Amino acid sequence: MARRRAQRRRPIGGIEEIPPKPGYYIAFTVNGKTRRRKASSSHLKARHMLADMRAMFDDGVELDDILASVFGDKRGSALTFQDIADLYKRHKTTCKKAKTRKPQTIRNENSRIDGVCRAEWASTPIKSLRKGPIVRWMDRRQSTVAPSTVNRDLAMARQIINWAIDREYCASNPMSQIKDCDESGRARTVYLTPDECRALIEACCDDIRLIVTIAIGTGLRRGEILSLRWSDIDEDSQFLLVRKEVSKNLSERRLRLGHTIRRGLDELAETVGAEPGTSDTRIFPLTANQLRWRYDKARFSCPALSAGKKKAACFHVLRHTAASIMRQRGLSLGDIMGVLGHQSFKMVTRYAHLGPEVGEKAASLMEQVFSGADEVG
Repeated sequence: MARRRAQRRRPIGGIEEIPPKPGYYIAFTVNGKTRRRKASSSHLKARHMLADMRAMFDDGVELDDILASVFGDKRGSALTFQDIADLYKRHKTTCKKAKTRKPQTIRNENSRIDGVCRAEWASTPIKSLRKGPIVRWMDRRQSTVAPSTVNRDLAMARQIINWAIDREYCASNPMSQIKDCDESGRARTVYLTPDECRALIEACCDDIRLIVTIAIGTGLRRGEILSLRWSDIDEDSQFLLVRKEVSKNLSERRLRLGHTIRRGLDELAETVGAEPGTSDTRIFPLTANQLRWRYDKARFSCPALSAGKKKAACFHVLRHTAASIMRQRGLSLGDIMGVLGHQSFKMVTRYAHLGPEVGEKAASLMEQVFSGADEVG
């Protein structure tokens, strides 16, 4: 009787079938939840595996080590972050959502994962991993990269381990108690004034002058601009189409173009012999590096920019400049969200303080407190 009660307390259940899936599965309980792993297409082999699991459990072996021994996958106390990262990358390239992700996004994510895997603690078994080595690694990283970069690396590591926890590769996340690096002082406050925008455009060479003009006038990202085709511009050059396959968040949007940009596109089309609305050739046949080199030369040679802005005004700052000027001229946050192509309203709230009416409204409302005009009648 005592032996039967001990068996009922085992976290390892029996052999099950899950129609219409083929084969036999072994059920076991982890943290109160029943999990199932495919054992074999043979019922006899599945019974042998189940017997081995129960014998190992009776000998005091931990469940994750039992799974590592019986199923032969990378589980158990020897599992390192590098092992989990390899499984995560393989999953991300084979799951259903992989078809909707841009190849460049996958490459960037894998590059970040590889960078984290080079840390000393990444080769330590997850069960032995402690807070100290990770925090010391973060401190060393901050001496060479920005705090935001360290935070992104840490967020990626957390995401990978949480993914592994959901799939029972490990039981806990040792990074859950680690705080992010302080990013105070890094708010999106760097943007160019209209005079600085005009001076920067003048400082650009002919190859990128229209590119910089479009970036300031529409807030498009660098990759979105370089991916533009003549077929994305309508015949009258009134609208510009950002195709979903080149957009960062895979959403299509249509933007109206101003007179300056329309004139520049018409002149360029006439020069190269292209026809807007029909040709599938790229408007700007430059690589990202070629644009970066030319733009850096322009911003560092622009006399209107201060030394601080010359250093901080990278190409992406032109996107923030567009949003900041739009907000200062009275455009609503919702409209800015549509123009920039953000999917989250939180992304545009950083420009809320730039609205011309904000300070005036706040002062007026608070003045009513002192004047007694706040009575509801």
